[in-house]
Amino acid sequence: MKNININELITIEQNQVIDIKIDNNLEIVEATTPSNKEFIFKTFKKNNINFLRFSGEEAGIYILKINDQEMKINVCKSFKYPTKLTVNKKSLFIETNNKNIFLSGYECNWLGMFTQRENNVDRLINFIATLKEYKFNFININVFAYDTTWCKGKIMEDDYGPAELFPWKGDNENPDFTQFNEEYFKAFDQVIQLLHENNLYVHLYFKVFNKEVNWPKKNSKEEKDFFNYIIHRYQAFSNIVWDYAKEAYYEDDFNYLVEFYQNIDKEDSYHRLKTLHDNKQFYEEEDKRNVLDFCTTQQHYDVYTVAIWQREKYQMPIYSSEFGYECGIQGIEDLSYMYGQSPEVFVTRAWQILFALSYPSYYYTYTAWDIIIPEHIPTGYKYWKILSDYATEIEFWNYTTQPQLCYWRGRCLKHKNIAQYIYFIDENEHALFYVAEKYTSLEIEWFDIFTGKTYIENKTVEEIETIENPSQIVLDNPYKDQWAVAKVKIIN
Repeated sequence: MKNININELITIEQNQVIDIKIDNNLEIVEATTPSNKEFIFKTFKKNNINFLRFSGEEAGIYILKINDQEMKINVCKSFKYPTKLTVNKKSLFIETNNKNIFLSGYECNWLGMFTQRENNVDRLINFIATLKEYKFNFININVFAYDTTWCKGKIMEDDYGPAELFPWKGDNENPDFTQFNEEYFKAFDQVIQLLHENNLYVHLYFKVFNKEVNWPKKNSKEEKDFFNYIIHRYQAFSNIVWDYAKEAYYEDDFNYLVEFYQNIDKEDSYHRLKTLHDNKQFYEEEDKRNVLDFCTTQQHYDVYTVAIWQREKYQMPIYSSEFGYECGIQGIEDLSYMYGQSPEVFVTRAWQILFALSYPSYYYTYTAWDIIIPEHIPTGYKYWKILSDYATEIEFWNYTTQPQLCYWRGRCLKHKNIAQYIYFIDENEHALFYVAEKYTSLEIEWFDIFTGKTYIENKTVEEIETIENPSQIVLDNPYKDQWAVAKVKIIN
């Protein structure tokens, strides 16, 4: 990230982030975009020096008015950095270039604190390469977390709780909320910047309620200053998405939450997406949830049914950020949390969410919380890549959910434009589905969700229909003890 003086002529790429040093205490910078739109940007302090953190979404000349001077910034067209995430009326995520994206989440709450240890920078670079290799693109990070309640203290070298640095002066027991700790945020900047440079989106939690943090008092000046500081310092990164808090169900003052998000609208010049983690009652009130762009949910049972219901009722994308926790590489008893699942059970749940046309997020027991061992390659990575590749290959945004076509044991997607269905069949021997079109035969492409291997079989109407109801078809799962995907093409 470049530090720029206002008298410099500067050329940058689209969405590249720079810091512009402001010589006095100027808090507001007026700007004009290449398309003649007027913007107001807020500054922030680093070691008592004012900076404006800037990036340009449009290609062309930006004009910034700073201390009675005009600074021109030439933004060159480029696809190096991520474009801003947006949502559409079909409850899907898209990028600002109108490209559909399959959002593939990854929980790593303490990652922002990882480079506080100098020898971890190379480890982070390698970790990011691994995340990209296995098709993760949306990383869930806390601005700060202190320690877990279930695994207190440092139990190994790679345990980052209790936190070693604090966002404010002082420490967690005796904080000075009137002063921010630049050493803390300098390390945090490094993480956000590396994720940005590698086209990974960041789901950023301002707060977390169950990680032993001594936060500023609610509705205090110090709390408001903290919220605004985070917005002004990180809004320029095009990969940012805002979330009030992890475990937001602890906050039951809905008017306070609405005001929090309204303040983001006021302070964030780039209008990044907004969401709220796991406050089901807040989402139930339409006038409240309308301040949000998508729903972030935690659901550990009936994940398919609940996602279908939420998507229909809320009319917004559903990001199922927490539905299980993959165990360690040594097996089901290898845990940093109280419980976990095998990679097969965990990723099968993710497929359920996919068939609800919703977006799943990955949890691994040795990266999700304060223990971070990025060198681990758990089995679930391979399974997750298969899922993500499949969602992108079929262009799952071109399908609709069709739960009414599942007569017995299964899930169903139907293509919007062609006579094609995709069924998800449980580990039992067969399932029954309805088919709307008339057909003479079916081409069935079977897909193994754990190997990615496929094979095709053709069935005539006589071979696949049930005697009791000709509109029903029977699909026999060819894989033992696991769910299977069947893409069915209608042949007239």
